Amino acid sequence: MKKLFLIVFLFFVSVALFGQNREVTVYTAGYYMESGVEKACYWVGTEQIILSVPIGATRSRAQEIIVNNNIVYTTGWYIESDTTKACYWVGTVRIDLNLPPGGLHSSTKKPIAVENGIVYVASDYAMHSYNSVGNWRAAYWRGTEFFELPRPNEERGATPVSIAVENGEVYIAGSYGVWLSSSGTSFRSRVFYWSGNQIIILPTPQSSYNYYVTDINVVNGIVYISGGYLNTSFPDSRACYWRGAELITINIPGANTAMMLAITVTNDTVHSIIHYQSGQGRPQEWFLGIGTARGSGLPLPLGVSSYRIYSITEKSGAVYMSGNYTESNTTKVCYWIGNVRTDIGTINGSPQGGFIFVR
Repeated sequence: MKKLFLIVFLFFVSVALFGQNREVTVYTAGYYMESGVEKACYWVGTEQIILSVPIGATRSRAQEIIVNNNIVYTTGWYIESDTTKACYWVGTVRIDLNLPPGGLHSSTKKPIAVENGIVYVASDYAMHSYNSVGNWRAAYWRGTEFFELPRPNEERGATPVSIAVENGEVYIAGSYGVWLSSSGTSFRSRVFYWSGNQIIILPTPQSSYNYYVTDINVVNGIVYISGGYLNTSFPDSRACYWRGAELITINIPGANTAMMLAITVTNDTVHSIIHYQSGQGRPQEWFLGIGTARGSGLPLPLGVSSYRIYSITEKSGAVYMSGNYTESNTTKVCYWIGNVRTDIGTINGSPQGGFIFVR
């Protein structure tokens, strides 16, 4: 995992939506550095909110954030006594998420969903040892109640990536691995989602061999999952999303690598963040996808050495995206409303991440 300095940017902004001015509050989860220690926090506007962790915790990060009925919910983890522990915060009050005896938390993403004030958090974890991939399990919590998820492959375990809840039904996008040879030297990833405890394998092209899921949205019982797949002519990859059992590939002329990193759906219109590269040595590029069509590119200043987009959301007909870019060895955080970029501030170090929520 890359060393990160700070993940954060929140802002208040008044924008014109459908001819009316509406004040929009944007929240971002993250962390900051203090005396060389990563500490979890989130921002509301320019106000930094510190999240509580036990005294002696050596690292902590907030990863995703949601506001429900004016209450801020943030998910993340902290390290105490060389052990990673998952948690979420209601406001600034920390709720630890316990595992069965022998369970060990991972420090990877902890996706969160909130419905009717009930918090749902998904995660992978290991039993007794991190060393064997067969030890890895998948689970979610409803509040603090623990639910083990069935594994589609007992040898390789499974990894939850994103979670959504609609009318009390839990949907979790995930991936798992399989060996394609008896010698155990050819490994491939497969994709699926859980609907409750039911495993639903996602369709994939026969010409592809590795598949990825990145985000899940559920609208009126229809499941939308973003991701991508590798073709046999490595490194040729394609961005795609699934609408229920239908695989929809996004063709980008000239691109030899592409991935859909995030998805949001309004009135059956898919908005997505797509990352692609059009040749070896060429810079990576990003754009807003609308359905299967390429929407606007995301404008950046000339001379940018690197940049990344992290999340996407829609509110009142406007699409919001969060990200950052590096110019002259300085990283700047920003957001887009459609294809209009607004710089928020400057951060030293190498920030990565920034889960956006708009209210």
